[in-house]
Amino acid sequence: YKVTIDPGMLRYLDLGTSTGRSPNENYSRELMELFTMGVGTFTEDDVRAGAKALAGWREPVTQAMYDAAVKRAMEQGRPVPRNLQPDPGKTGVFEQQRAYVGPVTFLGDTRQWGTTSVLEKILKQNSVAPFIVTKVAREFVNQDPDPAYVKRLAETFRKTKYDVKTLMRDVFTSPEFLSPPSYRALVKSPTELMIHTTKALGLGQQPQLTRGLAVAGNGMGQALFDPPEVGGWPSNASWISSNNVLERVNFAQATLTALPTIPAFGKAYVTHLDGVVSPATAQLLNSSPDDATRWLILLASPEFQLK
Repeated sequence: YKVTIDPGMLRYLDLGTSTGRSPNENYSRELMELFTMGVGTFTEDDVRAGAKALAGWREPVTQAMYDAAVKRAMEQGRPVPRNLQPDPGKTGVFEQQRAYVGPVTFLGDTRQWGTTSVLEKILKQNSVAPFIVTKVAREFVNQDPDPAYVKRLAETFRKTKYDVKTLMRDVFTSPEFLSPPSYRALVKSPTELMIHTTKALGLGQQPQLTRGLAVAGNGMGQALFDPPEVGGWPSNASWISSNNVLERVNFAQATLTALPTIPAFGKAYVTHLDGVVSPATAQLLNSSPDDATRWLILLASPEFQLK
């Protein structure tokens, strides 16, 4: 519910401009397709009905927005709209006069709907728990989780009323998470790679460097806070291409070059790679002339790209 009425979401998927007379289907569709149920679990009629049922929200008017509107009005020599006032809260504002009035048929039920009842109806669908569990497993376990594993986790997830803490505990303590096939089975995203590099080199105490690292993801295909589509960024093997691999190596080199002092390498391959490296990586590390080269080999190694 909080995500639905968050000002960022109201703007991003147009729910903040959706009215009963002119319902916008964007949020209704993505709510079911990308966030909860998945493709093929609802109809276009459900999308249209959901759009009507969710209509009526708008973004809150902040003090800054109000002040800017007043300034524009004064500059243009016109009065400030009398109904324009800053809202006290920071979440979406529901206006009944902008909502849809009347029954609609949504996911098989015909009634007068509201935001809460729409969300509750969605969460009662059998497809929700497996859909979310599959997304979590693909992010933390492996790209193709076993259906029996998904089913087991989904049953508990639904019984706990979608308690995320319980789900994550079940994932991290499951035999599948700890099994050899899941070890380094996934590719780090550029953001994960940047964070792990920052931590490995101890850059947390050098904010002037970490701020610069935040923009480095652009070249590797992940501009922070700017996903290419509503569904977010690709994952796993999608991050690896000839260009992206080169950008990852360049990122490691640029980061090391920017350091005023190269940290001692010591047993970094044990700390950051569990001491498990390929013969090729081990040979390169052993033959490196200095710590800067060893760090570059570690940060650019295939092992460091995986999680």
